[in-house]
Amino acid sequence: MKWIRINHRVLILLVTFLVGLDWIIGFSLQRQYAAGATYRLAVEERNTLISYTDFIREDQGRKVVFIGDSVMYGSSVRKGEETIPAYVSSLAREKWPDEEIHFYNVGIRGLGIADAYFLLKSLHNPQQPIDLLVYNLNTGWFNEPKIINREMVLELFPPNEVAWSSLQVEPPVPLDENSWIRKHLLSHWKLYAHRSSLSHWIFGQETSEWVQDQADYAYGIGADAEEDDSLYTPWFEKVWDEKMQGDWKLGSVSHETMAWRYFEYFLQLADQTSQETLIFFTPRNVELLDHYRKVDYQAMDDTKQELEHKVTQYGHHFLDYETRVDSSQFSDTVHLLSEGHEEIAEHLVEDMERLHVLFP
Repeated sequence: MKWIRINHRVLILLVTFLVGLDWIIGFSLQRQYAAGATYRLAVEERNTLISYTDFIREDQGRKVVFIGDSVMYGSSVRKGEETIPAYVSSLAREKWPDEEIHFYNVGIRGLGIADAYFLLKSLHNPQQPIDLLVYNLNTGWFNEPKIINREMVLELFPPNEVAWSSLQVEPPVPLDENSWIRKHLLSHWKLYAHRSSLSHWIFGQETSEWVQDQADYAYGIGADAEEDDSLYTPWFEKVWDEKMQGDWKLGSVSHETMAWRYFEYFLQLADQTSQETLIFFTPRNVELLDHYRKVDYQAMDDTKQELEHKVTQYGHHFLDYETRVDSSQFSDTVHLLSEGHEEIAEHLVEDMERLHVLFP
């Protein structure tokens, strides 16, 4: 049996190419992160989240960090430039043109209150605290039975760094300890580690989805298919009777849930992690909710008073934006269209100036 002869020159060129490609990917990711609030986490990928939070934590400049769920992420707009953080960034630069401020959108779709706590914990840097933290508070998460909705936020920490049992969550499942290649090579190779993010960057979707779409179009299966634009269209162009069924109502929240406890943890941590914190009550589509009588206003008022008391008790600022946006600017009961995001951004910048949270 003859051994396969290896051309050393080709091998050197291949290794050089892979190392160079890895450097280019790392550099490109850093450039995306540095773009500021227009960047958002389109893919729920462990390694990309880790590198993004590392980048923010190590930023030595003046920084404003936005944390929240799909409202902060901007699920109802196509572009990162149309999100609340992006509009705030643009307006702030117009108002304070001589100031260098870095803005980061760390909104994640489906991010519950406990998830937000762990995400903020990953950004904690006593030597370089966040100058301003902005969090959109959605009371729906207080009644969510699950403690953790986005498992990847737990993977931001080494298994033995957090007292998991005291927080009543299971520690993250570590990488396969029996797979040396995955643990020591693939997890550090950027082309593999950030494959989903790279796929979205190039194709706008997962590679497997893109390949399937191309195959469908090649065989004529998807030739006449239209993109589902319902998420990006006004709520009044849709039918709501079926979606609004049931006897549920917005208003009261339970203080017995882990979400309420984690909200206190979040407020305590914010006091250690950021110089100033703004927590705004997420806007609601009042017209749609009122049509189906889905709000207990007395309970809602009581809830907001309790939340404001709790927030201010820790020295943070509570902003009631529940009815600050006209119902025509909503995609559904809670998600805003681009104009709605811009309106909230205007309120935020006004409140930043009024409260002197960026420039005391």
